Amino acid sequence: MCKPHLIAAFFAISSLSFAAQASDSLAVKLASIDEGRQMDPGSLSVQRANAALAEATKACGGMDARKIVDQVALVSNSLQDRGIYSRPVDILEGLKAIVYDGTDERTCSKVLSMYASVRLTMNHSSAVVGIRTLYNTATASQ
Repeated sequence: MCKPHLIAAFFAISSLSFAAQASDSLAVKLASIDEGRQMDPGSLSVQRANAALAEATKACGGMDARKIVDQVALVSNSLQDRGIYSRPVDILEGLKAIVYDGTDERTCSKVLSMYASVRLTMNHSSAVVGIRTLYNTATASQ
């Protein structure tokens, strides 16, 4: 391989490594919020958060993971401020349960907003099932 190709390959691998590290740090952040304490990067909670974040990113058409984490943290904090038990990783898993892979970013944001509203009056499972039913009905009629 010639030198320009080696340089390009190096930058491609470096960017993938950086993306993986960023995702890992976001997973640590989510798991730490979930558990209420700083979590070890190798813990099961962080692994669960990382898997949920990867699935939600895929479901939301490659939406930036940091943007998803910020929105989920906002929803979780908003609910907790109102005295409603809420775990960010559960919200991520609920988002994945509602939307299909490749859903656009705008729809994912709307679903998270809808979750925040519905969750005020229902438990997590009922909110996810209710929104999923609405989402499936809306997408089936298009």
